[in-house]
Amino acid sequence: MISKLYWRFTLTDAGGQKLSRTGLIPARSFVVAYLQHVRCMMARANQAGVVDEGNASRTLRSPLSGATNYMLLTGSATRGIMAGSGINAVDIEDHDFQTRIINGGGAGQLAYAPLVVSAPAFGANFAQIALIRALLNTSVGNTTVREVGLKCVTVDTGAVGRVFLLARDLVSPIQVVPPGGTLTIEGIFRATV
Repeated sequence: MISKLYWRFTLTDAGGQKLSRTGLIPARSFVVAYLQHVRCMMARANQAGVVDEGNASRTLRSPLSGATNYMLLTGSATRGIMAGSGINAVDIEDHDFQTRIINGGGAGQLAYAPLVVSAPAFGANFAQIALIRALLNTSVGNTTVREVGLKCVTVDTGAVGRVFLLARDLVSPIQVVPPGGTLTIEGIFRATV
């Protein structure tokens, strides 16, 4: 079995007309924190040395320690699928975007719709879930998306929810969201046999 993350980008104009839609683009950039989260779940033990988005080292709380809001992705514009405008190459040690596009309506900003998590879908030789987020440009100028990634909130041993970057990719082709336009980003986790 192979498990992989794919990205798909759909760009529409202010009238809802589709301007472009990519095929499935393989993600290439799970970062260290992703594997540290997986280890914490599988070993059912605290995981030390996980760097959060603020560049602080944290210890993830073991799933056995009680309710943890473990890998919470929904409910906020600061986690789940996120976009950025940075151009630096991806590094396995990345803990945040180079330049995250913040939630808002001003120049260079995008309004982040709630993250949607699909029900599992099944095919003859695959199973998948999709994370879907629409980003609306309510400013008067174009907003350029050059990086995409996935963030989560996980509770540390101090019982505080911390934000962690799990994946970051440079976007190709670059997505230019026109005024009134929407970029819908899908992150598709697919397992194939």
